[in-house]
Amino acid sequence: ANYNFSHLIDWAEIQVGGSFREYSLNSSGTIYTDFDGPINYTEFGIYSQVQKTLPFEGEKSLKLTGSIRYDKSEFFDGFYSPRFSAGLTLNRNHNIRASAQTGFRNPTTQDLFIGLDAGRAILVGSDPDN
Repeated sequence: ANYNFSHLIDWAEIQVGGSFREYSLNSSGTIYTDFDGPINYTEFGIYSQVQKTLPFEGEKSLKLTGSIRYDKSEFFDGFYSPRFSAGLTLNRNHNIRASAQTGFRNPTTQDLFIGLDAGRAILVGSDPDN
């Protein structure tokens, strides 16, 4: 979900949003390590972004953007991902952009819970209970 406050605030563009996922893995042990019943878990993420364009003379402008995201899975500590960028427009055909950011991705269900016997090898996920 995402909400843009631009129709309420005129000094900057502000967005907030988030996501939520609830997993229920039930392969009866054929793909995942769920031999004794379904594996249920949740994860979520929330973020906010502020963007401001500063006009200069002529076609020139500077667009500043700052954002922060927080991701949390019940198996891991939460993780903050900040981002900052600046975009300088010199004219309609010339732009200069710089940004600094970090990123994070929660492990997939297979990363965590795969339990596949492939004959000569057994694939095992990274969950500590595996």
